[in-house]
Amino acid sequence: MRQRITEEALNFDKAFMQELYAVGGTNRKRLQILQSALRKALDTSLTERQREIIQLRFFEEKTCTETAALLGITPSTVSRTMKRAQGHLRESLQFYVDYLNCDMEE
Repeated sequence: MRQRITEEALNFDKAFMQELYAVGGTNRKRLQILQSALRKALDTSLTERQREIIQLRFFEEKTCTETAALLGITPSTVSRTMKRAQGHLRESLQFYVDYLNCDMEE
């Protein structure tokens, strides 16, 4: 069962959120496009470990320490893996942000 991507779930990267709001994050259609792109990026751009960590940290709202304990890794590994995952997601979603920015200018 797929979880609905909420604005809170997207809040993991403030710089990305600022771009989203600049695009018109309150516009329902634009937000739907980005939510769909995020779901696809989560499924295709990340390793299994990265997906697990994103799932635990942002959808299940676990702390870094709780996530590390559940996965049997150190909190610093959680932090490093999350940073890499965020970079992959940012790269994957940049096309959509650019597209929506271009669409707003027309």
